[in-house]
Amino acid sequence: MALRKCDTHVLRGKAYSQGLKQLGAGSGVEEIEPLTQHNDRFVRRGGAISLGLIFLGTAKGVNRIEPLLNDKDWGVRMSAAFSLGLAFLGAGKGLKRLQAIPREHRHDIALRLCSIMPIGLSRIGSQNAPKDILHAARNVEEKWDIRSNAILSLGLIFLGTGKGAELLKPLIESDDERIRLSSLFSLGLICLGVERGLSLVDRFAEDDSNYVRMCYAFCVGLMLLERGEGIERLKHLASDEDEYVRRGVAASLGLVLLNTRKGLDHIYPLVDDKDKLVRMFSVISLGMSLLGSGSSETVEALMTKSRDRHVHRGGATALGLVFSGTKTGVEPIRAQTKDKDPLVRFAAGFSLNLPSAAPPAALTALTFLYSSYGRQHGWWFSWFQSLALLAAGTHWLLGKRADTDRSPSDDRGSTLPDRLLSSQSQLFLKKKFLATLEPKNASQPIENR
Repeated sequence: MALRKCDTHVLRGKAYSQGLKQLGAGSGVEEIEPLTQHNDRFVRRGGAISLGLIFLGTAKGVNRIEPLLNDKDWGVRMSAAFSLGLAFLGAGKGLKRLQAIPREHRHDIALRLCSIMPIGLSRIGSQNAPKDILHAARNVEEKWDIRSNAILSLGLIFLGTGKGAELLKPLIESDDERIRLSSLFSLGLICLGVERGLSLVDRFAEDDSNYVRMCYAFCVGLMLLERGEGIERLKHLASDEDEYVRRGVAASLGLVLLNTRKGLDHIYPLVDDKDKLVRMFSVISLGMSLLGSGSSETVEALMTKSRDRHVHRGGATALGLVFSGTKTGVEPIRAQTKDKDPLVRFAAGFSLNLPSAAPPAALTALTFLYSSYGRQHGWWFSWFQSLALLAAGTHWLLGKRADTDRSPSDDRGSTLPDRLLSSQSQLFLKKKFLATLEPKNASQPIENR
């Protein structure tokens, strides 16, 4: 299918969310493949993610995604690796094929950071870690980025279970700060929504390392996901002298306040922070707190009041989150596609597809929107922000799917997006929703070239 003529930055943003239109349906490839073949590398990166979205949880589409692992652009290759993880999300299938990826791409510096992730996503929350992942995580002779990859994958495998911490405790004491960071964040994944996990990480709140304090802020957000309270742990970090720590706080507030419509007064002070990215991500967190509400007045007023382009960039993203699942709000989002700032147009392009997408799907797609800007945003911050959103979004998606799989037979044969959208009013308007999601049983390695 030929692509319509479109502003390049808008097209880049739309590429990351285009797959939401056929989420988990395994169809619509003809709309995505032109994106994966585009001459603009950012469009290809988004197209690679959208392929994973349309094959979400189906364990299909491998022949479409795998060729992108050889793209000339490192960002496309990383997107393709995560896309495979989305395709196998929670499926528990294809282990041998997924295990071959780290071996085949061992010398690719980009894929060394994420080539094990598809295994983690395929076994998300299963508590069933393959021996090769355990070995890579523990092997002190292994390259640090492969170890980090394995450690974070363990976090996904034990996601939200509150179990598996004993695997990470020795690694958190590593002399290599990159291994410490990966292990600490992975502990946050294991304790996703498990408040008692805070006792395991509170000692890092005053750590000498700014990156460790930033990682601690993310752990607080993960462990207090959607609780809307307990953010006193973040208050003193919000005034930390280091901007990376404050960025972590800004992003973490969106996790704690996710879908609560609460805590706006805790976010507002960060909108005036001296660091531009703290300002941008605090506005995105505002959108996360209003996820799927359709109540955009606060975000729009903030954008009208401010001339700060970073507030507007965050606002263009936040509008999509606010209107996700409502099938309204297209006009205020489309207005942002005419903005003179290219990254506002980029965010608006992404948001254009969100009003028709269920909130957890929108959150999952948001995971990858800013991952291509790792160098500008700070590599560790960008990495943790992406993985935190991925954990929250996929945990929500799989939790809802488990619920619908246990529902009466009139839902049989419907696709994952059908089941999500058919009950979206219950899905994102009730605070108690995440109670149904309880489980059943790293220096700067890559430049943004």
